[in-house]
Amino acid sequence: MKCSAGALSWCVFAAGPCDLARAEPAPAYRIQAPAAVSGKRARGSAHAAETSPSSRAGRGRRASSRVPSTAQAAPAHETYASDAHEVVTDKKAGAAGTLTLAQADAPAAAAAPALTAKLSTEDALGFGAPEGSTDTTGDAGDAAGFGGAPTAGSTGDNLGFGDSPGGTSSGSSSGASSSEPSPWSLQGSVREQSAVRTEAGVVSRLAKLRTLLDLQLGYNRDFVLLGAGASFRFVASGHGEYDLAMLEQSVYDLPTREVYTWQAYPQDLYAALTWGVLDLSFGKQVAPQGQGEVLSSLDLVNPRDLREPVVTDPSDMRLAVLMSRLGLRLGDVRLEGIVVHESNPGLIAPPLGEYSPIRKLLLMSGFSDTFGGREVRYQHRPEATLFRARSAQYYGRLSYQGAGYELTLHAGSVLDALGVASLPTPEELEQSQLYLDLFHPRYTMLGHSGTFTSGEFVFRWEAVVDLDRLTTTRRMDTSLLRLEAARFTQLHAMLGVTWVPDTSTNASLELLQSYVFDDPARYPKLGAPPMALLWPVEAPQLAFRASHTFFDERVTLNLLAILIGIYPFNGFAGRADLTVKLSDAFQLNLGYVAYHASATHFGPFYSFGLNDRVLLGLRWDFAVR
Repeated sequence: MKCSAGALSWCVFAAGPCDLARAEPAPAYRIQAPAAVSGKRARGSAHAAETSPSSRAGRGRRASSRVPSTAQAAPAHETYASDAHEVVTDKKAGAAGTLTLAQADAPAAAAAPALTAKLSTEDALGFGAPEGSTDTTGDAGDAAGFGGAPTAGSTGDNLGFGDSPGGTSSGSSSGASSSEPSPWSLQGSVREQSAVRTEAGVVSRLAKLRTLLDLQLGYNRDFVLLGAGASFRFVASGHGEYDLAMLEQSVYDLPTREVYTWQAYPQDLYAALTWGVLDLSFGKQVAPQGQGEVLSSLDLVNPRDLREPVVTDPSDMRLAVLMSRLGLRLGDVRLEGIVVHESNPGLIAPPLGEYSPIRKLLLMSGFSDTFGGREVRYQHRPEATLFRARSAQYYGRLSYQGAGYELTLHAGSVLDALGVASLPTPEELEQSQLYLDLFHPRYTMLGHSGTFTSGEFVFRWEAVVDLDRLTTTRRMDTSLLRLEAARFTQLHAMLGVTWVPDTSTNASLELLQSYVFDDPARYPKLGAPPMALLWPVEAPQLAFRASHTFFDERVTLNLLAILIGIYPFNGFAGRADLTVKLSDAFQLNLGYVAYHASATHFGPFYSFGLNDRVLLGLRWDFAVR
């Protein structure tokens, strides 16, 4: 199951949209100066030289300060509410700033005189500011540039690769031009992450001792093509990690060490062109969807790194995949099409790993002698491939932006990232290495999302229907684990609200409820054995997160809580962490993660009994320009 399918187990069990990728500490809100106005919208952002690099190569998670290249009065009211949860409220008298939702680890931007208007989190729509975007106009678009068209005086792209030729630097207020920056940039981060288990009875207290390196090379150039403004950008980024804790071979089996010891892969690797009303890009990209910050049924494009649910840094969870994107902007109407050329199941714990929800299910369902002490792995079908027509996925969305609200229609032909599991055959059980087939069948998704802003509140919603989605079922007339599959049409509805009283505090609450037509537990077939859905798809899900920044924006407290099932209770996960900014380049993080699951109802946290842990991290950001 998944958030999108109706339960957070989706996020835990397989890569996909349930968004533990979104289940991150609430972003911090920063005041930023407005961009220059050109026509109806402005675009781009200039970064001060001291701005720290992105928290993840390929997606700049920074705030920026900018100054209009030409003196113009800020409008009394701006509106932009995209799937990126980007909203505009009335500007107070004399206010000239823009409130941008940035990640808590982003440095503070230049302060504006008063709290005003625009909130931006992730580019869930792809047309507005993406997660961690530096765009404060709502038009710079996402990391691939799917946003507003280039305008005169544009000060660079949302990746922060510098001013456009002839642009005004952020430090200039008189219009005098400064030296043109290089179109190239190199940035990255080095992180040390450690975790210690706190539960009694664990084999080893040390859970993680991981070093992570992220690098991003970028090129950006604005120009004029056939009389229309254009912008070209190229991004190449990569991620690498090594975990010394996995050297304890007596603690971890070989499949676990294969998944957790080290990883190295390209992240964003694409070229993008914005020309007039068109946005084009090709390569490995991240394209967030939907309005859910934690719970989403629409964020299906990118697979996830779900090896450590709730623990993993949010900037690391979405994995870029090879795709082609085409966007068209016609006034307040925006249209985008995406073709994903890569089949990628993401990263998940092996079947008997400590973060596998089915580990306990396998070992307690008459299979302890079969699976215990053996090497058990998943075998994804289709396997990870490129440019296979049968594995391609297609997405489209149409958005209308109004005064303080936005409405979006979604459609897609997608591969089920959750997957349908199949147990080994009796012949396969005789082998020393066992494989659990995990099929990713195709289904059709139709959905709607929207936002509405009222004062300090942002209301968000999603409504999705999955047509004839193949779903795993379990026989209930035996204590043995017997799995089957059947197709069901599913409905998912999410309602969320975000409260932003000022630039230092924000909180959000989300509720996701799903319904499965012809649920076999409610409508048993005459003469057939009793069946039930394996995952608690219809269990209500609640998610709460909050963030507060204090001590001159040097310290940030983040809270996150996820509840699955009320009656009956299914599972709970919570995280609290404190981030201390030691300098512009260094920050320290201290946190605690706890899990609690029902002993009788299978769900995403079913096997997480001994996974509570204390987290400690150190991060260094650097940039070369």
